[in-house]
Amino acid sequence: MHVAGVPAAAVAVSGSDVVRSPLVIFGIALAAMLFLLVVTVPSTAARFTPPGRVLMDHQTHVVLVGAAVLLLTGLLFAVTGNG
Repeated sequence: MHVAGVPAAAVAVSGSDVVRSPLVIFGIALAAMLFLLVVTVPSTAARFTPPGRVLMDHQTHVVLVGAAVLLLTGLLFAVTGNG
C-alpha cells in the first residue's frame, strides 16, 4: 500500500499566521505577567517601595487590564483564524 506525502502547499505558513502568532504569544504572556505581578508583589518586600504601593492601591485595575488583554488576544485569534 502506498501512502502519498503531504503537498508542500498544505504545510506552508500563510502571511497572516506570521503576524498573528507573535501577537497571540505576546498577549498571553503580557496577561500572565500582569496576573503574576498582582499575586507576587503583596507577599514580598517590594510592596513597601513607591511602585509597590501604587500596585497595592491598584490591584483590581491591573487584574482588569490583564483580563482585557487576554480577552482581546482571544478575539484577535478568533477573528484572524483560518477556519
